[in-house]
Amino acid sequence: MRFFSAVVLMLVVLFAGNAWADSVLVVHEASNYLTYSNALVSKIGAKGHTVTQATSFPSDVSSYDQLWDLRIGTALSDTEQASIVAFLNTGKSAFVLGENTSFATRNASIVSLVSLAGGGTVTIGSDVSDTQNINSPWNTSASSVTYGAAAGFATPPGTGTYITDTGGSSGNIGSAVAWTKGTLSNAASGTLVSVLDINFLSSTNNGNPELCDAIISYIADNSGSSSSTSVPFASFWQLAFFAMLLLGGGVWCVRRKGSQR
Repeated sequence: MRFFSAVVLMLVVLFAGNAWADSVLVVHEASNYLTYSNALVSKIGAKGHTVTQATSFPSDVSSYDQLWDLRIGTALSDTEQASIVAFLNTGKSAFVLGENTSFATRNASIVSLVSLAGGGTVTIGSDVSDTQNINSPWNTSASSVTYGAAAGFATPPGTGTYITDTGGSSGNIGSAVAWTKGTLSNAASGTLVSVLDINFLSSTNNGNPELCDAIISYIADNSGSSSSTSVPFASFWQLAFFAMLLLGGGVWCVRRKGSQR
């Protein structure tokens, strides 16, 4: 009886600190910018989540907990925007990537998405200073970021909050914004994040792994991952330790019984 009580206690210890493993959809370009999408997929997978990749937006995304759309060369269609808003309305999280002013069509579709979701009126202005402050709670590992060549959300960013901004005395402008739960009037239970530079996803080439990791964690923490599509994740070493515990406990029980004869 003591042994099984110990097993239950160890299970609590092993799994209590684990985040839920999400089912994550990453939509990226078919052939361009794969270095960046591969880097993101690797980072998300390393955190224990299950990642599905697609090069076109699926007709049904309801089975996923997180949605990442990285297609900076492709504008979000009206249908895709409506699908993302419906997705957010289920309490989940979405990330949409924009870029500098050379990608004006893509950026305009992000503005439309924010408006459709009820995130207020936003304006994506000209390219801004690439060196920006990282604001709380995303600044636990780094206080600043240097983008490759980013556009900026003008002040104010609708009902959103700057993840990064220039901090200028004449009024902030920033390249990363989060619309937290409760700030999207048409998708109040959802979380939406947008960054206007692809380079930060990379481990090189003006990448910022600290900011990338912070956003990955933020998306996961707000993904509604208590849903049925998510399962608790234990690392290989945790499972191996548990197996050794069971084996050792079984040997101990056999020996104990033998000594009592």
